[in-house]
Amino acid sequence: MKSASWDSSTWLPFSEIARALPQFSGAGVAFVLTDGDPFCGVALEGCRDPKKGQIDSWAEGILNVLDSYTELNASGSGLHIFIKGELPLDITASLNVPEAANTKAKIEVFDQHRFFRMTGHVLPRQRESERLLGTVLDAVKARQDELKSILIQYKMWQPAEPSYKPPPMVSDREIVARALTDTTRGTIFKELYVDGLVPHGNDDNAVSELIRILAIWCERDPGRIDRMFRNSALFRKAVSIQKNWDRVDEIYQTHGQRTIVQALETEREFYDWSRRKPGLRLDMVERKGVAYLWKNHFPWGKLSDVEGDPGAGKGVFVADLAARVTIGANMPDGSAGGTPGDVLMLAAEDDPKDALRPRLEAAGADLKRVHIPRPDEPPFVFPTSANDLKARIRAFNIKLVVIDPIESYLEGSIDANTNQDVRTALGALQKVASQTGAAIVLVRHLNKDAKTAKAIYRGSGSIAFTAASRASFLIAEKAGEPGVSVLAPIRISYNPPPLSLAFKIVGHRVLGDEEGEPADSQRVEFLGPVDMTANDLLRSTDETKRGPEPVKLDTAKDFLRSALANGDEHHSKILIADAKTKGVEYRTLSRAAAAIGVEKRAAGFGESKKWLWSMRNPDAPIGEKGVREFLATAWRRHAFVESDVKIRIKKIYGIDDPKLLTAAQVKEFLGTDHDRPHTN
Repeated sequence: MKSASWDSSTWLPFSEIARALPQFSGAGVAFVLTDGDPFCGVALEGCRDPKKGQIDSWAEGILNVLDSYTELNASGSGLHIFIKGELPLDITASLNVPEAANTKAKIEVFDQHRFFRMTGHVLPRQRESERLLGTVLDAVKARQDELKSILIQYKMWQPAEPSYKPPPMVSDREIVARALTDTTRGTIFKELYVDGLVPHGNDDNAVSELIRILAIWCERDPGRIDRMFRNSALFRKAVSIQKNWDRVDEIYQTHGQRTIVQALETEREFYDWSRRKPGLRLDMVERKGVAYLWKNHFPWGKLSDVEGDPGAGKGVFVADLAARVTIGANMPDGSAGGTPGDVLMLAAEDDPKDALRPRLEAAGADLKRVHIPRPDEPPFVFPTSANDLKARIRAFNIKLVVIDPIESYLEGSIDANTNQDVRTALGALQKVASQTGAAIVLVRHLNKDAKTAKAIYRGSGSIAFTAASRASFLIAEKAGEPGVSVLAPIRISYNPPPLSLAFKIVGHRVLGDEEGEPADSQRVEFLGPVDMTANDLLRSTDETKRGPEPVKLDTAKDFLRSALANGDEHHSKILIADAKTKGVEYRTLSRAAAAIGVEKRAAGFGESKKWLWSMRNPDAPIGEKGVREFLATAWRRHAFVESDVKIRIKKIYGIDDPKLLTAAQVKEFLGTDHDRPHTN
């Protein structure tokens, strides 16, 4: 009997078909799409060369967007993609692809009254995905929004325009937040609006530039531009700008009004806040558990972080972890390791010949599953190389990526000490991990601040490295036990921290063979759990290393108290040079400044930028100069305008004029959590 997509009497469950199929020579199996199932089929016909296996670029684009279970069709010249989703009304179900080289190339979409013949011939990336997920059904992903984007791109469907568009409700705070993240003008906006810096000392240019930026984000609203400019640090800090802004000319127009009008006439680019996508309710998000490469330690599809001093055993540990992945061995705590998989090692500080290979051989790795960059290819630098990394992971079904150290793989424009820069780079890496399912482990050194008691702050560079990682671990030597190190959790996002594990590093000689000379290396031997947190481990290690407090720190404190006693601001370079003549180095001077509360302020811009140090008498009024800085800081921290501040200091301190506040009162006020003022 011949089957039909519209006649359910001709359909059978897969279990019955599997038993009967051997009796019918040349018969095939097809899946029927009905209005009772959640599935949708996308057929890309004439998009593949059956002999070469090459897929046309237009089809590759659709394949990457939908990223769901895909089979070759019966002829091998096309693809069948299965997704979870439904087709909108009024679509064009079949379309010839105009840009395709093959004139017979077309796209067809169906969610009912159609069957797709199943061939079982899947792409390599799908084979790995199906193996990791367990079943074909698990590999079929929900792709409703992605399906709509494809239909719109190929003009197979056009969503109806809503009859009513409510006006966007945008607060001043939201405008500031969005403007700060703008890749083109975000930096100059921060310097002008938040920091109140004047480039090259030119007030007019600074004002014009800030007004042009505000015009972009305020949707041509002169009143809002004026209000936000008056709330900026640039306006608050400069009395000359305040006076000039409200100066009336011969046609009874203020300088501020004229500046705003000129900006609106010359600036052609304006941000449309109605483009913002509506929010997503949490009940619309599918709940999902966390899967682990090593249970409760390193999750799949996430970033993890391993920190430690040189020589503590980071490199030997990650080599052991990589080796276990390549052979599917159990993890050091006895938890299951899964099926063998490939790893990618980006190890900038280890020579592949005499360090990396011997170390992995000593750990028992299957070297056929270990990948490293070719010597002749461009180095990986992030975030630029994120797509290259994703392609490498998918091409070789990589399960684990080790980047050691991460600082060596940041592109030159990324400052490892700047939160925003680090989040930009790691955001791209996290996206790669999420899209590929690979576990990415970042390795980095500790900073030298032994006085910091918490392990979460001891990683080198910005704390964003630790914050962006879903699991962070410390490796440090165990005090009093030479040769023994401990792997201790710093931060785990999804579960209680696992027990810390002790291990020792032992020598290992790799024997020579036809593949190379003998080589000395190291491997780890795990000794079992220890009752130590990362903070305990760090504290005991630092106490062992730390000597007595340097006497020169007291000398530096005395020097600064004397030099800054008059309350004036002093150029930092002059102070540093004077201190050096007294035998006090910059690092010691900087620690002393932090200890006694020296205030540091940036002045100028670009090449003329300088740092000024000062110490206020905590009992003296802050005066005219101090009040501008105080009001600007109150805006940045609490979104308080001047009227908000006056109301609160009157209530708290009984003072009407902010200029009469003391430095101690300012510090107390700014450090207190206040009720939030109402903002527009």
